[in-house]
Amino acid sequence: AYEILGGIIGGVKSCKNLNVTLLNCENTGNITIDKSSTAGRAAGMIGNFDTTGGSLTLTGCKNSGSITHLGTGTGGAWVGGMLGYVYGTGSDYIDKIVVTDCHSTGDIIANRTSGGLVGFFQRVKSLTVENCTLTDTCRAAFWYDEDVKVAHTTLGGIKAFRECQDVEITDCEGISEEFGWNCRRISMERFTMQSAYFLFGADHVTMKESTFTGKYSFQYVKNAVIRDSVLNTKDAFWHSENVTVYDSVLKGEYLGWYAKNLRLVRCKIMGTQPLCYCEDLVLEDCTMEGCDLAFENCTVNATVQGHIDSVKNPTHGRITADSIGEIILDAHQRPGSDCIIEVKG
Repeated sequence: AYEILGGIIGGVKSCKNLNVTLLNCENTGNITIDKSSTAGRAAGMIGNFDTTGGSLTLTGCKNSGSITHLGTGTGGAWVGGMLGYVYGTGSDYIDKIVVTDCHSTGDIIANRTSGGLVGFFQRVKSLTVENCTLTDTCRAAFWYDEDVKVAHTTLGGIKAFRECQDVEITDCEGISEEFGWNCRRISMERFTMQSAYFLFGADHVTMKESTFTGKYSFQYVKNAVIRDSVLNTKDAFWHSENVTVYDSVLKGEYLGWYAKNLRLVRCKIMGTQPLCYCEDLVLEDCTMEGCDLAFENCTVNATVQGHIDSVKNPTHGRITADSIGEIILDAHQRPGSDCIIEVKG
């Protein structure tokens, strides 16, 4: 059996160019898909919205009923406080979705894709979400969407963004493992996020006045600019290309290994063994605290204000600092290395 249930509308399925608006709607009833169902879609507002073209607008809607999927089959469950399954039909896209000031306080229980706002949004050309909450049970909320704007919203749940493009996130916070994988042209401003493998493989990234906590962040990222942010993360920027960070705090071990064209300007760098095996690394007026065995096998041009605990086997370029605790040039240094190390003090 396969069930589609909604507090206001059960489902919109396989339609073309349909425009739906819900304004100040409220669901208080409990909605349950029973154990006999192999799959299902359920939500406080609309259980299923599956269309080519068209639009959907939700404003000021509320759900206090519990939304439950008890099915144990492999067909999947898409359950949300507001919306369940929102999907552009086939390879086509929904034209536009706007969700504003919508909140769900009811329990959301399902064996697969579920969340306080939505099961998932997939294949939407223009998607705006403002002043809403995606709970920690949400999974894969935004996939393959374009022109996404999210503001004043809590982003919870694993894989909140995947393979989206032209994304703007402003004044948001969240906890989401594997956030932002393979997104293109994603900007974040005043964003507080806790994650692992944050923005893996993303391209054309901008970040400003934001705070990140987690591990394995910005790996394989390309063409990124970060300003005025605090990044508390280990193994950040591994294998990244063309990244510039301005006026930020970078705290965590093994920063930037194997990066290409990584440029750090007026940054505070903290943690053991930073910036090893890099190509064309640049540091301008940075400080380094607790940084030992730095710059191993790097081509680097670095101007450091203050002290570096130790430098090990750089290859080419120049390193300038006020003081260096230890300079290690041992048998493991690459042949032909000629990096100039200058102590100003």
